[in-house]
Amino acid sequence: MDEATFSGVLDAIYDAATEFARWEVAVDRIGKAFGCSYAGLIDRNLRTMEGRAVAVGVDAASQREYFEVWSTRDILRQWTPTYRAGVVETDRDIFSRNDLLRTDYYNGFMKPRDMLSLMRMTLVAEPDFREIISMTRSPALGDFTSTDIAHCTKLMPHVQRAVRVSRQVEAAKLELSAFSAVIERSATGVLLIDRAGRIAFANAAARAMAETGDAFRIGGGRIRAIASGVDAALQRLVVVAAGRIDGVAAARGGVMRLPRKSGKADFAIAAAPL
Repeated sequence: MDEATFSGVLDAIYDAATEFARWEVAVDRIGKAFGCSYAGLIDRNLRTMEGRAVAVGVDAASQREYFEVWSTRDILRQWTPTYRAGVVETDRDIFSRNDLLRTDYYNGFMKPRDMLSLMRMTLVAEPDFREIISMTRSPALGDFTSTDIAHCTKLMPHVQRAVRVSRQVEAAKLELSAFSAVIERSATGVLLIDRAGRIAFANAAARAMAETGDAFRIGGGRIRAIASGVDAALQRLVVVAAGRIDGVAAARGGVMRLPRKSGKADFAIAAAPL
């Protein structure tokens, strides 16, 4: 694998770290770098057996057939004594080639799809979770060599790091989704504002308050006070909470009141760094 190919694979791997759907491109790059007819990534919760997969080189029907028919008869999976994170293995490390050629799994699934030599990267091997990348070559392309294994081993820490980031990103998205659902239902108006002072999120209560035009409005991605002379103080409050004032070492919170045109009780605003 030359330097340009290796660099391209790395780019695709780290791009996939932030979005699982992008692993299809990364897996395709990895497979092509090793001259594979098939490459696939599978992650699975071993406790619930729920999982997901990305496969390049086989059609959707073949993927379904594997999970519905052959996954429980996959001799290479069954004969793996233990999965160890960070290990690169070939089919010859797991099962003898002559014995493999006589199995139902090879003749029923692999051979019709021009698969023979296998190389597998175990990315994660936890008691309840496993994530692997498997690649196969057709008989015409020969077995994976020690050079292939060395290159794959060189890629391993990068793929593992991207997988860890991917899991952390997904966990953060779940937490943010749950957090957003809670504050969306709150009767208190809540705005999340970025460091540039633009609104990243406004819950239903805040939107309803703004729509009345009684004390503040939301427009152009920002909150603006309606009362004359009050908006400057509001903008300063937001800026200080975001830590953007010159000479302010760290963001800090503050409170103020927004008078209402209707004469009803003022809105109270509390701003604080999140």
